[in-house]
Amino acid sequence: MMPGKLEYVAVVSVHHPFVWWKPMRYICAAIRFFTKSYWNHSAILVKEKGRSDYIVEMGAKGIERSEYVEWCEDKIIHVHKPTFKYDKQHMMLIISLLLKLKMKYDYRGTFWYQLLYSIGKFINRIFGTNIKWMGFTSAGRAAQKFYCSELVAFLFHETSGFLEEWYKMSPSHLFEKMVYMGSDSRFHGEASKMPLKL
Repeated sequence: MMPGKLEYVAVVSVHHPFVWWKPMRYICAAIRFFTKSYWNHSAILVKEKGRSDYIVEMGAKGIERSEYVEWCEDKIIHVHKPTFKYDKQHMMLIISLLLKLKMKYDYRGTFWYQLLYSIGKFINRIFGTNIKWMGFTSAGRAAQKFYCSELVAFLFHETSGFLEEWYKMSPSHLFEKMVYMGSDSRFHGEASKMPLKL
């Protein structure tokens, strides 16, 4: 399907409530624990003219596109609509290309590099050390696979020039960046109750 005319893209921070019989919810809880955050996932909400809203995200099986009405169950979200300028046409082209490539989820980035980074930041606060990011920093290596918030940050970096350190963005860090950059907070609550028009 050819990309339509993009009206806007919004950053969606996601909290998956813990449910003991769903294995993936243990991973969500672990992400929140290690990042000391309410948020465990990030995605983008895409609004194209004349089409229903849809979500683009890095899921467990890789990059996915889902109709919002099918995606929104059993999630708590916060939606930020960026106020900074980004190239909408370029954004749609990148999204279309990445969906065709069927890129896989970067588990190493999430459960190794992000874990080390979180531990390093804790140690830095306690002992005044300077432990830094240990993962990939070059675009060529870091963009071979993505984890959820890394994908969102990458898309906005490529189309706006902001979020220079996109390769080490956790869901909590991305949420904080959206607040710091003055993005328009459009919705907070159960995803299934979000208004159709933001």
